[in-house]
Amino acid sequence: MIGQKVEKYQVVEEIGQGGMAVVYRARDTKLERDVAIKILHPHLVRQPEAVRRFHREAVTVAKLHHPNIIEIYDYSGENSPVHFIATELIDGVTLNAFVERHGALPCELAACIGRELCLALKHAHDLGIVHRDLKPENVMIRRDGKLKLMDFGIARALEVSTLTMTGAILGSPAFMSPDHLSGRKVDIRSDLFSLGSILYYMATARFPFDGRNPHEILKRVAEGDYPPPQEANGAISNRFARILEKLLQVDPADRHPDSKALCRDLEGVIAEAGIENPDEETYRLLADPARRLAEFIARLKARLERQAQEAIRRRPAAAMEIYNRLLAMEPEHPEANRQVQILAGRLKRQERLRRATRFAVAALLLAAAAWTAYYVFKAFRPPPATIEEARAEMRQDGPLWSEPPEQSEPPADEMRLPATPSDVVRPAPPKPTLPRAERLTELEGRRQTPPPADGVPPKEAFGALQVHTVPWADIFVDGIYVGRYPTEINPQSMRLKAGKHEIRLENPGFEPHVQTVVVDRPDQKVVVRERLRMRPALLDLKNDQDALVFIGGEFYGRTPVKKPIEVRWSEQESKKTLLVNLNKEGYAPFNQFVTLEAGQRKALAVQLRKK
Repeated sequence: MIGQKVEKYQVVEEIGQGGMAVVYRARDTKLERDVAIKILHPHLVRQPEAVRRFHREAVTVAKLHHPNIIEIYDYSGENSPVHFIATELIDGVTLNAFVERHGALPCELAACIGRELCLALKHAHDLGIVHRDLKPENVMIRRDGKLKLMDFGIARALEVSTLTMTGAILGSPAFMSPDHLSGRKVDIRSDLFSLGSILYYMATARFPFDGRNPHEILKRVAEGDYPPPQEANGAISNRFARILEKLLQVDPADRHPDSKALCRDLEGVIAEAGIENPDEETYRLLADPARRLAEFIARLKARLERQAQEAIRRRPAAAMEIYNRLLAMEPEHPEANRQVQILAGRLKRQERLRRATRFAVAALLLAAAAWTAYYVFKAFRPPPATIEEARAEMRQDGPLWSEPPEQSEPPADEMRLPATPSDVVRPAPPKPTLPRAERLTELEGRRQTPPPADGVPPKEAFGALQVHTVPWADIFVDGIYVGRYPTEINPQSMRLKAGKHEIRLENPGFEPHVQTVVVDRPDQKVVVRERLRMRPALLDLKNDQDALVFIGGEFYGRTPVKKPIEVRWSEQESKKTLLVNLNKEGYAPFNQFVTLEAGQRKALAVQLRKK
């Protein structure tokens, strides 16, 4: 095709090619401008499916008008002998080539680039168009630093059914969403998953889902199996890591709901870094990456140092996190190494104080419980049966109210014994120190069914079990599996006969919950609501150098440890990536992000090196 003329376009040179078409640089002879012309492969012209896809791309891109989306100039039409699309010519490189050349970007700059792509996607999504093939090769960077999203070859409108052949997969497997991969209906959240993969790639210089062959890659995408971001690059901030983890969720419902919500989160990362104009920062970086990247990293380090200094007094754990991030960026950073040693000692003292406080509070609670039990026991004692018992009890307890002055007893010969027991006047029992408690005789849900008045036998009692747990749980009734909340609930299996039943909720990463319920009346609702308590993750730390151990900023004692360290976290997540930090004076600190799983054991061997 080089040297030939296609309508008004003189083909100059080939730029690239793919499975459907070849892209050439061409000259518009009428408007005297250079364009990119995409020509469908000749062997595909006779395939109606390929022609429809090509036509759909032209129609789709023509609807989009956004500074970050490639602009279409011309289209041949479906009946032309040569099928082509003419677009603006992008003089630059792909995002993939940019990262390969310059390596992983600071997560704040990755957020700036991601924000521009997010705004472009928002424009397409607002028009009901899903890209479906987002990847670094489809993002172009112009020489002036402008980003352009291109290749809407398999994009489609949300209301249009897919035109792919049965069993065919359109898109790039390493960046496809699990819902796209499984053949389910895709929506805007599928594009957000792919954008999350691009953000991960920019911040780590590695694909989130990688493998030895396409089958292994597809399996990892379907299972959401990827290295945690902070394991791939320890300089990634916690805030940015949380965004990636949310975007790369297997279930679309767990991702950001739309592009606007994602833009908001990315702008939070950008603001945290003190970037006032993200558009300008992006242009400057992409136009002159060699110089601007070094300048930005220097500014970022200085800002992190200031933030750490501000957090040292009131938030030492946060300061430790910032210094560890600095050490991931520059392992020999002198100030960070010095402050980590100081903070390690301070956090150790704080941990000792917390333990002492917990012990004191426990002792006070135990004493209060014993005191309360003593007086409750006294309140429930039976009244004395004789005068002698009453007097003995009053002597033991002391007077509970003012007594009248004692009178001297008359001589024995003047005392008169009563003739009958009815003449005996028993003294009132001593007043208790606490009012007598009345035991409740009926509990809610356990009232007895009244006997039938008309002789008709009562309706047989059946209860309806309703279970609500955080997180999911397998449900067992009297040792028999009946379903999983919330995905596998069968109303029939949740019916309970009259009597007592043991309800057991199980989740591998959480402590089981066991509860006994009673069904004793017809149509009784038995509701079990429970937030399962997470099992601790076990870290088998091997080190015998008497080093201070910090996990996720919390002090866990000194090495060597005799048994695996139990690690818990507040979020209801079965997996958590935490920074493991070992410090000893005279040795280089050890910092490594480790992914722990609730209820599972992980081994970590550490050998500190002398400075």
